[in-house]
Amino acid sequence: RGGGGGEGRVVTAIGRDVRERTRMAAFPAAGAENKPHLKRAASRFAVREVLAGGLASLVSWRLETGRTHQIRVHAKFLGAPLFGDPTYGGKLELAPRGTSMDRPALHAATLGFDHPRTGERLTFRREPPQDFEQALRDLRLG
Repeated sequence: RGGGGGEGRVVTAIGRDVRERTRMAAFPAAGAENKPHLKRAASRFAVREVLAGGLASLVSWRLETGRTHQIRVHAKFLGAPLFGDPTYGGKLELAPRGTSMDRPALHAATLGFDHPRTGERLTFRREPPQDFEQALRDLRLG
């Protein structure tokens, strides 16, 4: 969603949304360790580019934990849900651009982890899919 640049860290607990059980939600991190249905979640984010005159932003995320829908939940918590993600409050189309996505505008450019047996650090990189690139080009036009 729009807004200026910036970066930050989000720390919440994540658990099932009490109103919509198929969705996850953010809860206060304080006291979560005593609630088995909640798990601590921490993410770092950085706005890389403001797009479409502030209607959208390209944001990079670095996860400190790996919770279900963590980026989607934290983006909604910050008031900036992902484009193409109506489950978490994002729009499917950005007017007046007419740019649309029929899925969350989310791409894992880099994934890395330590191999469980060898301890070797494994890193995988992938370019964004065509629909993501096209939406980005459209949003950069103005």
